[in-house]
Amino acid sequence: MDLRPGDWYCEDSNCGNHNFARRTDCNKCGKPKGNAVGSTVDPRGGRGRGGAAGQKRFTPNSGMGGFQGKKQRTALDNVHRFLVPSDRVQVIIGKGGAKIKQATTEIHEVDPEGKVSIYAQQANGQPLDPNACDRVMGIQANMEGLQVALTKIIPDLQYKGHEDKKQKFEVKFMAPAHSTSAVIGKGGEVIKRIKSETKSFIQVYTVSLPQSNETVIRMQNFELADLAKTVLLVVEAISANKASKPIMFYDPISFYQGEYGDTGSCVDALFFQQEISAGRAGLTPYQQKGNAGWNEGAYGGGYAAQPAAGYGGYGAADYGGYGAADHGNYGGYY
Repeated sequence: MDLRPGDWYCEDSNCGNHNFARRTDCNKCGKPKGNAVGSTVDPRGGRGRGGAAGQKRFTPNSGMGGFQGKKQRTALDNVHRFLVPSDRVQVIIGKGGAKIKQATTEIHEVDPEGKVSIYAQQANGQPLDPNACDRVMGIQANMEGLQVALTKIIPDLQYKGHEDKKQKFEVKFMAPAHSTSAVIGKGGEVIKRIKSETKSFIQVYTVSLPQSNETVIRMQNFELADLAKTVLLVVEAISANKASKPIMFYDPISFYQGEYGDTGSCVDALFFQQEISAGRAGLTPYQQKGNAGWNEGAYGGGYAAQPAAGYGGYGAADYGGYGAADHGNYGGYY
């Protein structure tokens, strides 16, 4: 993300957060601005977004001609994509890849071909934006394997509060935009049924993730088993339409809050919650035929706010040495 006039980077070498000009303290760690006004030096490495010496420089959609030049691909029926905060990646993977290996081992008990991937590059093989606040996690598995994986991984996606049920477990599922109306159903019948069966909060976002045709479906529940069941019911709902046409998959990028609308990304979710609560923004009504307005009021009743801290970019260099072959392949295409 290029600096705008007055923007500044936190001088703390353990933070390096990009802050807007209006802030006097770092939005991530709270350290005062100091002498960093207008600085274009990113403490996380290099100048701007260049990265540390010797690292391959990030180039958005390099060789693909930007959003319009991105190649469309068809989603695979057994590859399920989730949006996860960048700073939870290391927790999911575990030291030396121990956690993700254990999850894979348990998945193999019900699906020998199953696996979990945290994508470490763009679809075209170029490096991901190191300042992106989210990453994409792919779970390739049958429905039983998906349930095992979710039960194992969802707790590691949370920050705090769910242990004593003060805050709901949350997961963000990514679906082709053309398939999300199936989650709602005629007159909302499908989403009402899923909510009735699971008692989950479900929000189908109406704005796709930046430069893509993927849309977030946000689900929350105090009970881990019920949240996993909710995801399975959503996956089942979109299954008929998921692969009906090719889409442009989301490659995590850094962008300003609200720059692309209320996408449900790690950048936008908390920001829009606060803006809507303050009356400065409204929910984007669902636009697909027969479902207009269903999303209105979705933030009410069970919208569990996530902590503002901790969304700062998790660098690729911090993946703890877990092999690229194990989590870097860009699955889900054919």
